[in-house]
Amino acid sequence: MTYLWGGCYTRQASRQFRRALVLFWEAYMSKLRNVGKFLLAAFCFFFMTATNCYAGWHELTQAERDQRILTQARLYYDGQYLGSPAGECKIWVTEVVRKAALAEGTDLTLGGTQQSLPLTQSSPADYLWYARSDVSGVTGISLSSLTPGQIIQLRVWYRLDHSTGFGPHTLIVTSNDTVNRVLNVIESNWTAPFAVYRRSVSYTTFNQYLVFSGSYTVYWPH
Repeated sequence: MTYLWGGCYTRQASRQFRRALVLFWEAYMSKLRNVGKFLLAAFCFFFMTATNCYAGWHELTQAERDQRILTQARLYYDGQYLGSPAGECKIWVTEVVRKAALAEGTDLTLGGTQQSLPLTQSSPADYLWYARSDVSGVTGISLSSLTPGQIIQLRVWYRLDHSTGFGPHTLIVTSNDTVNRVLNVIESNWTAPFAVYRRSVSYTTFNQYLVFSGSYTVYWPH
């Protein structure tokens, strides 16, 4: 009798143990699935965020990128002194473009890349930048076709009377009055050393500044 009771007890304990083991396994797997779902959700969130941060600037249309550049440039007030080298014309434009791209989520910490500008070629081709896949340029484009936010790299005389030498200059178009043939620009290190100013220049005067006809290139960072 004792044996039978002991046997029943043993079988009952075994069933309880197996049932506890099954419950434990189910609970463990449920937690594991929840952890897996969490990790999957976290991965998807990070991937989507990182992808957007990298592609935000590059996914805009060119017109949208030009507008972002113009918006950043307009944050500078007339006469804002930047000093050297920040106030150099090309360095200032490069910083404007960098900030415009950064505002769209292009961030190195999330796997993206900051938009920069190519180096300027040496004289006498200093109205050109070195070729790069993320920046497009057209030389000698009609002034009447220029639109706000576009960047112009020029080889110009520093004075209309051609008395003080010549060299490269970089500026950003703010608007274009094709009726009166006047180009409105924002630039640094032209009106005053290392300072940002807006300026209106007629098509005629613009061409008179050029060292030779067509010595300017319009660029589009993308």
